Amino acid sequence: MAGRSTGSFLEGEHREFVDALEVDDRGRISLPPQAREGFSWVGPGKGLWGVLEQEGRVRLLPLEAGASALALGSRLATSAKSGDDSAADRLLLLVDRYRRLSVETTQARMQLPLAVVAHLDPTPPPFTAYVARFPAHLELWGRSYRLLRLSRAPRELEDLP
Repeated sequence: MAGRSTGSFLEGEHREFVDALEVDDRGRISLPPQAREGFSWVGPGKGLWGVLEQEGRVRLLPLEAGASALALGSRLATSAKSGDDSAADRLLLLVDRYRRLSVETTQARMQLPLAVVAHLDPTPPPFTAYVARFPAHLELWGRSYRLLRLSRAPRELEDLP
């Protein structure tokens, strides 16, 4: 997929886009260069967070962005050890939501944990997913989440052909 156009109709300095990518049969993806450009935290040997949000949506963030989640996890773990079931439940939710990922190669190949693959799409890989580039982060979208977004277009897009 490297070097292929995203098919976006916008030209110039605009960097936001959505592009398809394959989750291979081993649960790996390769982020296209257009997605990685300008994000120093998405490079070989770099770690990042995959934050599981709505079904089919995983937000990718630099490790530094997860500092507050780590601090909360530490506090919840201490309370859970003391027998606080509510803290244990919140800790499980936090651990389930934040998944550490790492970029393996110069092609930005990442091995996704099984929980992330299943969150994107309930069918076993290989399947098509999508990478969405925002100004400060990336997102991975499963097919169902992308279709949901497309069906909820803002008013200003409703009357376009």
